[in-house]
Amino acid sequence: MKASIIIAAYNIEKYIERCLISAINQTERDIEIIVVNDGSTDNTLKIIKSTAINDDRINIINKNNGGVSEARKSGLIEAKGEYILFLDGDDWLESNCIEELYKSANESEYDVILYNAYNAFDNRKEELYTFNQIYLDEEFNPIKAILLGEIAPTIWSKFIRREFINNNNIEFPSDISFAEDLATAANIFINNPKVGFNNKCLYNYYQRNDSISRKISNKVIDIDEAIEFIKRKLIEKNLYNTYKKEFEYMVFRHLFISKILRVTELYPQRKIVFKQYMDRDVSIRNNKYISRDLSYGNKNLKLRMKLYYLSYEISTIFDLLKGFVKRPVVSNK
Repeated sequence: MKASIIIAAYNIEKYIERCLISAINQTERDIEIIVVNDGSTDNTLKIIKSTAINDDRINIINKNNGGVSEARKSGLIEAKGEYILFLDGDDWLESNCIEELYKSANESEYDVILYNAYNAFDNRKEELYTFNQIYLDEEFNPIKAILLGEIAPTIWSKFIRREFINNNNIEFPSDISFAEDLATAANIFINNPKVGFNNKCLYNYYQRNDSISRKISNKVIDIDEAIEFIKRKLIEKNLYNTYKKEFEYMVFRHLFISKILRVTELYPQRKIVFKQYMDRDVSIRNNKYISRDLSYGNKNLKLRMKLYYLSYEISTIFDLLKGFVKRPVVSNK
């Protein structure tokens, strides 16, 4: 069997049929489709069963809710395909997705194929590049690429040889409730896979207005746990000192830039995330990747960064006065 499509599904009754039909209608027929219902409380399981009724390639796993990582692990245990594709239950595939990816994988027995996607809205699609296009022509270092953000930290954008996952004991951390994809993707590339590329857009990444990735919640503080997981994996492989600058750049980008300077609302956990960043003691001056980014930044960005290093409270007042952030709207209901 060429591939296993593993679909994690939790309370997505509006979307799961479209997702499952896109897997059923793949032009490559030598596949299995494993749907993991992760304790849904709506009609998700009912829709899965009715959609799957006439296709014996579909294996339905019904389990108690344990989160997306546990759902993926449950599917992986059952998988028999040569390659694995993880499909989120609110997304869908282009009909030639598996055919294209398997063809690319077999060109040189790659462990991982990176491919592009569409940002899919209700009324349009936009191309979404999940890896830096320079790697189509230039040398590729998988560890550097994932730490520097040259690869999207998403699991769905990787077509992965099942044997590679098993032989390297790739861990899918279930104790991280936010940024688990970042942790898992980094773990894959820290194990130095042989990587190939397919430049076609083969996956539809649906932009839901109610998506958790669009909201700031208490779970945001778990980004630091994902970062610690990655550090631990680098240390286990004796790679931390080799890639310390790249690791610190990842910390800078995911904690400071993404969750402090680019967030436009003073979400309740913001000060906690800032402390997590400062506790990481990232050396800005001696990091060529951070220096590179700052050289491209505008004056306001550089000023705000300097102020935050002096005082979180003063910087927050400055950001409020300048309109860089706003206080959250509090409902009286």
